[in-house]
Amino acid sequence: MSFKKVIDAIQKNHNFIVTSHANPDGDALGSMLALGAGLKFLGKKVKIYSRDGVPKTLAFLPNTNLVSRDLTVDEPFDAGFIVDCAEKERVGDIFRDSRGIKKLIVVDHHLKSGRCGDINLIDAKAPSTGELVYRLLKKLKVPISKEIAVPIYCTLVTDTGGFRYSNTNSKTLKTASELVRLGAEPWFVSKNVDENYSASRFKVLGKVLETMTLSPEGHLAYGLLTRKMLSEAGAAVEDAEGFINFFRSIGTVEVAVQFREESDNLYKVSFRSKDRVDVAAVANQFGGGGHARASGCTLKGSLQEVQSKILKAVEQAFKI
Repeated sequence: MSFKKVIDAIQKNHNFIVTSHANPDGDALGSMLALGAGLKFLGKKVKIYSRDGVPKTLAFLPNTNLVSRDLTVDEPFDAGFIVDCAEKERVGDIFRDSRGIKKLIVVDHHLKSGRCGDINLIDAKAPSTGELVYRLLKKLKVPISKEIAVPIYCTLVTDTGGFRYSNTNSKTLKTASELVRLGAEPWFVSKNVDENYSASRFKVLGKVLETMTLSPEGHLAYGLLTRKMLSEAGAAVEDAEGFINFFRSIGTVEVAVQFREESDNLYKVSFRSKDRVDVAAVANQFGGGGHARASGCTLKGSLQEVQSKILKAVEQAFKI
């Protein structure tokens, strides 16, 4: 991990694109916005790109109006940043096929990172990618304005579960305290992140909870989200963010799995665990990755085929 290489690349170049994975979450979007603001302070030309735009639940963040959904494969940039992931294909097909980016820089905190960048700034111990962006901007002597502090604070809130998850430590809380001093308001962020849902979210949540299956031992819970459920509830994919945590919150459950239908015979699989099982290792078996306690992958096949493979791998992980 080298901040110096990233700083050198920033200082030597002028025209940047900043992006992240499709369907950006709080860490992805917050990191993009904060880094974009920091680069602009340094006098750089910046394009913030998200294939899927800004989720409704994160529209409260500053400068979301600057996020563009438009990109061409030949659009020229001196350098590009991918934050919160390290696989070009996860950004989208157009970015994956881009021919106009001269240098690619990855800033990420996932353990099983793809490291697709010419420069890779990766720290799996960081609670959020935004925390890495914060450290980078401070090394660049960028003043941490409110428009930077708020999105960085949001990355911490979303990726630590409101400072409840095992990636929270004294350093995390110290950083959060600094950001509050610099203008981030905890209630404002938490209200918008956790108490700003659509009614459709709860309609589709009911349908998902009805699919929950608990293993005989009670240590595994899994459920299903289909396109039909979303349609019937009038909900979007972003409305279903975090449903898997309801399964994990059962006292006996160590691992929770959610299967989300993306298209015919294609499923996004999400994993969460409490203490014993490294679900990043499970996801990695299927070309995915993430953190030891939160990860995901995508599989092709019928629901029965996908569930059989995944549940077998999870059960095997309990024996390791």
